[in-house]
Amino acid sequence: IGQGEEVTIIDAEQTDRVITMEYCENNVISDLTITGGIIDEDFNNNGGGIYIQSSNPILENVNINENIANNWGGGIYLKHANPHLINVNIIANASISGGGIYSFLDSEPIFNNVNIIQNTAIYDGGGIKINWAGAIFTNVNINNNSAGTKGGGIYIDQYSTNLLTNVNINDNIAGIKGGGIYFHN
Repeated sequence: IGQGEEVTIIDAEQTDRVITMEYCENNVISDLTITGGIIDEDFNNNGGGIYIQSSNPILENVNINENIANNWGGGIYLKHANPHLINVNIIANASISGGGIYSFLDSEPIFNNVNIIQNTAIYDGGGIKINWAGAIFTNVNINNNSAGTKGGGIYIDQYSTNLLTNVNINDNIAGIKGGGIYFHN
């Protein structure tokens, strides 16, 4: 728990991922900024800012900015994870797929009052890619993200069930299809 997003800044300075969370229950990450993560390992190159597997943390009042993954999830990578994000900004992250967030394999994140802005994916899911997972979005802005192929804002892939309430999806760009949202099944 930090003392505010402008005061408590965890900066990996492009040396490694900022946070790895595996098999953790009931953790809280709050009131801080996560930035400067880069992950380019040969084996586990997902989640430049945060890698969450088989965990259910609460992220509240957090900025996740300017992180890079050499594969999936520049800002956040989720696998078998059920985080609850409240008042979170995911801005200017980059990866191959899921520039801001990559949610995978039975993950079920809940997003409340979240901004997913100016993230970039070389291929698909500029803002977020959801693959074999589900999500609940309430009061979320997904704006100004870009993907080289499909799903500039959101790419929703196989066997994904999602609920979107009061979600603004604006000014996202995809090189081939689905500037705002691309559905694939």
